[in-house]
Formats: sequence, structure tokens, C-alpha cells
Amino acid sequence: MANSGLRDFERRLRALPAAAKRAAAVALNTSADELVRAQRFLAPHDDGDLRASIKWRQTAELTRTVEAGGEATTRAARAGQGDYDYALYD
Repeated sequence: MANSGLRDFERRLRALPAAAKRAAAVALNTSADELVRAQRFLAPHDDGDLRASIKWRQTAELTRTVEAGGEATTRAARAGQGDYDYALYD
């Protein structure tokens, strides 16, 4: 009986890091969602393309990156100057 309790305790100890990672991932996702909402609120409302392009993605196990831009916000520049993504313009 004592060994069963010890095995259960050891199993729970091994599970702590995974549980902590899961909890951190949930918190990171929530924070990323909140940041995206705030950025969308503050973005210009002209045609909505910039607002819609703001998204977050998971870049590593415990890393989230918020990005904007892409095809929806890329426009042709003046003749012969190529394209530019106005979401990335300073």
C-alpha cells in the first residue's frame, strides 16, 4: 500500500511540469487574444483590411507572435516601384 501511494506521488510530481506548461499556454493564448482585440480596436477603420489582418500564431511551445499584414494589406506602389505592405509601413 505504501508503494502505491509513493508511485502516485511520483506520477503527480512528473505531471507538474506538463500541467504548468498547459496552464501557461492557456494564459499566453488569452493574452494574445486580448492584444489582438486591442490592436484591432486601435487600427484605422477605413476598409477593415488592416484590422482583419491582425492575428496571433504560436511560434514555439510557449511563444506567441502577433502579426499584421500580408496579401490583404499589400498594394501596388507607384509605377515601377513594386508592391508595399502598408501594415508594415513605419
